[in-house]
Amino acid sequence: MLSSARMLTIDEFSEFLAKNGRPLADKHVSFRRDTISFDGYKRRDGKTGEHYRVLNFRRVGRSLQISFDEAKQYLAYLKEMSINLTYNNVVTVITKYQEVLQRPRKRGMRGQRNFMGKVEDEIRGKLAEEGCANFCRELSGIYFEPFYELLPPQQKRDEGDFTYFKTAGGKEVKLPKGLEIAVKSTNGYFSIAVPESEWDWPGGAYISVRLHLTDNFLLSLINKAVGLEDFPFDGKIGWLEVDGWIYKEEMEQRAYIGTRLPGGYHASDSDWRLRNYIMHPSQLHRTKQEFKQLMDRYLNLA
Repeated sequence: MLSSARMLTIDEFSEFLAKNGRPLADKHVSFRRDTISFDGYKRRDGKTGEHYRVLNFRRVGRSLQISFDEAKQYLAYLKEMSINLTYNNVVTVITKYQEVLQRPRKRGMRGQRNFMGKVEDEIRGKLAEEGCANFCRELSGIYFEPFYELLPPQQKRDEGDFTYFKTAGGKEVKLPKGLEIAVKSTNGYFSIAVPESEWDWPGGAYISVRLHLTDNFLLSLINKAVGLEDFPFDGKIGWLEVDGWIYKEEMEQRAYIGTRLPGGYHASDSDWRLRNYIMHPSQLHRTKQEFKQLMDRYLNLA
């Protein structure tokens, strides 16, 4: 039940999104309602200390609430800037990424993952790229092929997440140097946190995405393989949110530079070893029309 005809509490807002196919975990709702302050942080364009917030929750009595009209507008925005993910997408990643998935776990990798944890991390990372590529195809008719191959022994990273695309007619177009696309998958309050060691990596445009997946999608695939579950491969496992995009030269000027995230949003007591470019979602180009403008730039290369 809604608390009123025109306002929703946080729980009601979450329920409203879930019932309409765009469920958000509690932490994802929190970052959209919190005001983030960059007081004390500097940008290369000279601006300092700005504040950002995605949604306009306000205190009504003892609870935070949002207008039902804004909730409906935000749901429409999420549906425009997202794409559903299915087991078929997972199968694509697993099939094409075999050489990488079968590599041993790296020493010191994130969270000291065991081998299966490493495999899940790799699959999630490529699902972000695969989902982003499919979103671009639905919006513009061009398909950016994610990079699935192993790197040569002496090469530390690829030349960008997307380095070429195929048109709807099958023409393959290689992206010129400086127009490669880097896909950044994020799970926190900030769309981009690029460490200083990566500032000169290939990529002329950055696309930030967020995965919203069911926790057990890999277990379900294992269960299907041994006959414990049965479901179609086009069954939904979640959705991918396109958080926004920005050209590298814009990011270099507008990003806040720091060795830790602002406020209480840094994950540890220690600062990062390196400076990072840090950007809030509101700093990116976030609308469907703005994303079409990015795609049009690439279409003009065909």
